[in-house]
Amino acid sequence: MKYPSPPTQKDLLGAYNLIQSKRLTAKKFMEIFEWSRFDPRLAEILVLSLRDHWSDWNPFEINHLLQKSHSPLILKVLGAHVTLLLKGQDRKVFNSWMECCFYKVEATADWSLFYIGQFNFGSSLLKEEAFESIPLFTNWGYYGKTPMIDFSMDSKVSQKTLVPKPERIKKLKQLLSRKKQIRVHDYMALLENKISRRMAELDIKEFARKSGNTKSSTYRK
Repeated sequence: MKYPSPPTQKDLLGAYNLIQSKRLTAKKFMEIFEWSRFDPRLAEILVLSLRDHWSDWNPFEINHLLQKSHSPLILKVLGAHVTLLLKGQDRKVFNSWMECCFYKVEATADWSLFYIGQFNFGSSLLKEEAFESIPLFTNWGYYGKTPMIDFSMDSKVSQKTLVPKPERIKKLKQLLSRKKQIRVHDYMALLENKISRRMAELDIKEFARKSGNTKSSTYRK
């Protein structure tokens, strides 16, 4: 398994300056996209850059450059985040664009933590990153739990359910054992808002009784 070469601090500074200069080309993007595994903040910025520039870039140029990359599936991870920032026809066209980018690109799943060098070996954070992984990473052969985009309640990102049901129910039962009554907001916050409100309501109704008919309704076990 090949891994991307780690960037130096000078490399990362150059990448940030390049993006801020608004002179980011497809070729330059492909030179730095693999560095997202070494710098979570850079990963977030690259997702936004891909969202803003993909329609200007030739997918066959990307395809040619992907053939030479160490870890092509990193682009799939970035692209999966971009799809959550696009709507309707734009999302459909972007998905088709990504398919063109990966035409005949051979890629093998890594099945390691997406972020390299960010967690101490054996730490609780490292275990959470692996055991609470979400599809934005696992669909492409990596482990990771924290999205590269804002999933807070007041963000403009449409809420998606990213946490598998067994993990959701486990946390819901723990929440209900700690509190006499809860709100949907409490459950969503516990899952770091990686669940839609509708799905949160359905989960809670399996184990608790509702009181009230507003968004501030409470539930008891």
